[in-house]
Amino acid sequence: MFDHKHYVPILRWKRAERVALRFLTEQVKSYMTPLIEVTPRSFSPRASGRVPPVDEVLSHIAEDLLASWGTEPIFIDLWLLNPSLSVRNGLHPFIFLAAEARARGVSLIPVTGLDRDDEYQNAVASLNATNDGGVCVRLVRSDLERSALRTDLNRLLSRLHLQERQAHLLVDWQFVQGGCPDWTAALRSFPDLRLWRTLTVASGAFPPDLTRFTLGQHDLPRLDRLAWRRQVALEDPSLRRAAYGDYTIQNPIYSEPPGLANVSASIRYTADEHWVIMRGEGLRNENGPGHAQYPANALLLRRRPEYCVCGPNFSYGDAYIHDKSEHPDPPGNPETWLRAGFNHHMTFVVRQVASLFVT
Repeated sequence: MFDHKHYVPILRWKRAERVALRFLTEQVKSYMTPLIEVTPRSFSPRASGRVPPVDEVLSHIAEDLLASWGTEPIFIDLWLLNPSLSVRNGLHPFIFLAAEARARGVSLIPVTGLDRDDEYQNAVASLNATNDGGVCVRLVRSDLERSALRTDLNRLLSRLHLQERQAHLLVDWQFVQGGCPDWTAALRSFPDLRLWRTLTVASGAFPPDLTRFTLGQHDLPRLDRLAWRRQVALEDPSLRRAAYGDYTIQNPIYSEPPGLANVSASIRYTADEHWVIMRGEGLRNENGPGHAQYPANALLLRRRPEYCVCGPNFSYGDAYIHDKSEHPDPPGNPETWLRAGFNHHMTFVVRQVASLFVT
């Protein structure tokens, strides 16, 4: 399905991420396969107080997948949802979502792991029986430390009626903090890497929030990217080259901000080996500049070399930065600026991976 020249961004299914995907060019999309994490927030009460039925939410997710991504393959993981969540007709949410996606032509590939509950695994096994795209097996860092990893992995494949050639393997280091993961050592845990349908290594180095940064401009190392680059550059002939996956400009550990949080008017911008953080103050600060900080920070960002390398025609996100720096009314909000950051990041990484393998 894809090789090491591919990109797998891990995204939560929220509006900023959805719209960022929608505004990617077709060329960029052809070199990536997103992994979508459906969040509990999708099932929370609406502003009116109404609690939407589970099947209604899942139907909307299927519609949004088609609108934002299209019919190309896409990984879907429901591991963040409460296992007790069920559809009114008794179907597991994964079965219902897959049927809704299939009816719309969406190529959904279910994602599972070693410690999912029985009903989850049964649903994935059922989907595998009717899904030509196979199944994605996602291993996290704690899985790599298991003494019986090989046995547990074989047991899972057997339960799902899968062989390696039918399965996508995603090795997810999750949060990188203080040092880069040694992908070469991690992948040596798998003696049959070349048998898997695809191989991806993923991690994320973006912090949970921006509270550690003072007001102003900051550079934050992309440790996840640097670790993958080092592993690829070694070109160890005994190892299969892995595709690159990351958590874009979000922290790998899922959490929702508290209600009415005083988020900062900040911009996150991806460069070759670091992120540029344009840190503003809280939008709710008394007598503060509020949303007007966004265009001001965008103008400062445009003067930095990282933006000049790309320019307004690089992506939808870059065009948004340029437009708001010149036309600040309206100034945008946290969602629209995250959308721009996501879109720029995914476009940047696709081109970055491609350039690495240009001969």
